[in-house]
Amino acid sequence: DLETAKELNAQVVRLYNQKKYKEALPLAERALEIREKLLGPDDSDTAQSLHNLASQYTGLGFYAKAEPLHARALAIREKYLGPWHERTIMSRNSLELTQYNKRLAESGAKATVAWYKPNTIRVSFESGHFINDLSLLQGIPLTDLDLSSCKEIRDLSPLKGMPLKNLNLRGTKVDDLSPLS
Repeated sequence: DLETAKELNAQVVRLYNQKKYKEALPLAERALEIREKLLGPDDSDTAQSLHNLASQYTGLGFYAKAEPLHARALAIREKYLGPWHERTIMSRNSLELTQYNKRLAESGAKATVAWYKPNTIRVSFESGHFINDLSLLQGIPLTDLDLSSCKEIRDLSPLKGMPLKNLNLRGTKVDDLSPLS
């Protein structure tokens, strides 16, 4: 019943906040199944369950599975809540972050894109990773970029024109800093 779906979603959110995505995944799937059956595929509560399931897949790094779920949730929310409702904006942001992470994963970059604080996106690179193509970051509205875990960066020119407020290069060998001046 719908009360079960509501309880499952609450458990999913708790587990997500604890980064227990694998444990939350079957609960999110079940909640979505219940809501789609009882409310239909186009309901705002169904959109919440789609968002929650997609978030588990994103947390596990399964961006290709998460992307269409985020897209469905966004379409439902835009239709019923409008483009500027906070839940619609959350869905749009989640879809974009999933797409950025998918692009980075497909490139072989050992990095993730996530919200750091409101209106601030941060890219984190695996410690000691060598970065030779920062153009992968183009199109991501970065304000904070921490490259201190990278061993070496050859070309900073893709960062030119980005709205960076904070750039951490501490301990990173950079061949040429001139593109940032």
